[in-house]
Amino acid sequence: QSTWGRTVPFEMAPKPIKRLRLSEHVTSCLEKNNILTAESLVTRNDVELMDALSLCKPEMQREMREVWQRMSPAPQTAWELLESEVSEGYVLTGLPQLDQLLNGGIKTGTITEIAGPAGCGKTQLMMWIAATTVTHHKSHSVIYFDTEGSFSAHRLREFVLAQCQKNQVSTENIEQVVAHALLRVHVQYIPSVSDLSTFIQSHDVMTLMGRESVRLVVIDSMAKVTLTIDDPRQSIVWLGNIAAVLKKTSCLFNCAVMVTNHISSFGGAHDGSFVFKEDFQKVGEGQEGILFTASTDIAPQLGRGWAHFVNSRWLLSRIDETAQIANHGEFSGATLVGKSRLTVAKSPLSGVGTVCVQIASDLSVITNG
Repeated sequence: QSTWGRTVPFEMAPKPIKRLRLSEHVTSCLEKNNILTAESLVTRNDVELMDALSLCKPEMQREMREVWQRMSPAPQTAWELLESEVSEGYVLTGLPQLDQLLNGGIKTGTITEIAGPAGCGKTQLMMWIAATTVTHHKSHSVIYFDTEGSFSAHRLREFVLAQCQKNQVSTENIEQVVAHALLRVHVQYIPSVSDLSTFIQSHDVMTLMGRESVRLVVIDSMAKVTLTIDDPRQSIVWLGNIAAVLKKTSCLFNCAVMVTNHISSFGGAHDGSFVFKEDFQKVGEGQEGILFTASTDIAPQLGRGWAHFVNSRWLLSRIDETAQIANHGEFSGATLVGKSRLTVAKSPLSGVGTVCVQIASDLSVITNG
């Protein structure tokens, strides 16, 4: 008693039976048996469909093959997919070396995670990328979910102003341009995982995504909201559901999703600086990339399950006088004060690698180190 496909393209799932252009007899029989959508149809087994359609098995299978052909998206060639990627584009980070490493920027339709210890600059980098998004294109918007209360409108304004100055916006119009950019960053405080799950799939957010041409969705941080889950064993369920909604939304609205994650310690206190115990090549082959400091082993929070939900993982760490730098290319044996090191540890669209990020002393701009 097989079913006719346990999955159906999400854009087709709620489609009414009447819109599948089936014969009047088949449509009438299905509606009489309360089979009203594409999803409810393809999840029925052979016996249920034979009974509903009053057909023998060969005739029922013939009808279902026609249904499935109408519902299944047409296959695409690799060339068509490449053209689609080029036209849909990327979200620029505002850091040329990082955009080059990522082969153009953050790919839309994907989830990117930035993991790192407290104080390494995760929120600053998120706000910088948000500022880049709304200044690079006058019609693009950002939705920023703040779970820690760390979002600073004043800091974002500094970043937008720095971007405008970088783009040589005239001094006469710069305040107007900055105000217009800030109006396109929509901030929502999210205190719990249930609120996040509800809000990201709410009608208000979906309407905003379509109306405001949202190009970037930020969740800062994902690790914080999981602390509100009473039963830790349910964390992976919550995270899986949220990741599914985010992935679906990013594909539907052609935007990028970025989330921050904390670092867990498996030993004593650490100073916030870390490096890979494994070399970059091994990380690129899909290994976890164990992190370490002189006194403790640390790794991104949310567990191995969550690591499979994100498309790309960046690791951000402070590089100061106490940091131990492993043999990683141009940073071998280096001691870099006041900088952070960003490592692209996992990415299906680019190779792994490292860039240095520095917040300028005037607290106005992030630059490649």
